[in-house]
Amino acid sequence: MTEMPPLGPPSVGPPVAPPPTGFPPPAKSGMNTGLRVFLIAFGILAVLGVGLGLLVASSVNDAIEVGDTIFSEVAKAFGPAPKGSHSVEITECSTDSFDHAFVSGTITNTSGQNHGFEVKVGFYDDSDTRIGSTSSSFVDPIDGGRSASFEVGSFETPAGGFTCRIEGVDFNGANK
Repeated sequence: MTEMPPLGPPSVGPPVAPPPTGFPPPAKSGMNTGLRVFLIAFGILAVLGVGLGLLVASSVNDAIEVGDTIFSEVAKAFGPAPKGSHSVEITECSTDSFDHAFVSGTITNTSGQNHGFEVKVGFYDDSDTRIGSTSSSFVDPIDGGRSASFEVGSFETPAGGFTCRIEGVDFNGANK
């Protein structure tokens, strides 16, 4: 019998490592691709976030300015009417057909602008004690320089003599 040669390449033995040099292998240059994608995406989102934040802050500031303007205009049309913006004259201070305290009068708009008014009246007995609570009459808007009548009644019946006093005047809207 004849011997057959082995199949495949001849065996050369185990692989041999290069001889050590005493230094670690050089580090890879550049950064990991995944880390690079993450940092780019994060940078883009940060820039968009800052831009959106500035846009929102600007919009909020604009909204606040508009709100302040509206509030300022409303405050001019409502609230205490400053001295010099009106004059009030009481023309009657008596009792009505039910013996309740009653007052009528005229308010003149001296503000130069169209305003409605709330005329607040108090009724006082002879000892200067208020009879009931303050009562109000609302006057529709009138142009500057014009006058309007008002009437205010109370549900209180004075026991004796009494007086009527204007306790305040507020602006109550305006027509432009």
